[in-house]
Amino acid sequence: MVPQAPGPSSIAPRPASPAREDETPAVRQRDSALARLGDIDPERRADAAEQLAAYADRAAETALVQALAGDPVAEVRVAAARGLGHVRKPNPATLDALFAALRDPDIAVGMAAVGSLGGFLAHSETGTKRDRALRAGFQARAAAADVPAAIREILRDAVAGRDGP
Repeated sequence: MVPQAPGPSSIAPRPASPAREDETPAVRQRDSALARLGDIDPERRADAAEQLAAYADRAAETALVQALAGDPVAEVRVAAARGLGHVRKPNPATLDALFAALRDPDIAVGMAAVGSLGGFLAHSETGTKRDRALRAGFQARAAAADVPAAIREILRDAVAGRDGP
């Protein structure tokens, strides 16, 4: 038995499956990217996360949330956070994962997460349930001592800009 180097703990590679006649090239490409998220090579995982941003369907969204929350390499988590910013209608688990990433030990991950969250806030209709939830999340994290000061400042500015002068 050949020992394997450690890879991401929460992302298991998907076995390759034979192409079905009804699969489009886009589905095959997305499935290939999903499989590469479980690769042992962090560069391949980061590349896969970047590619999944182009699909932004529920399968890609779920895989990116898992990579953001569980990949041991910051570069992969950054790519996952950025990729999640392309989801048109993120589900609550996606927003929770992005808000949790604001506390990541690597500031680049938090900055990527705040960028994606800021995009969602900018494109949410004022007063909607999603808008209120995003604003509440921004305000709570802007006051949280375990969120880096630079990120707290960005969050405060985003809410202030959204509220107007």
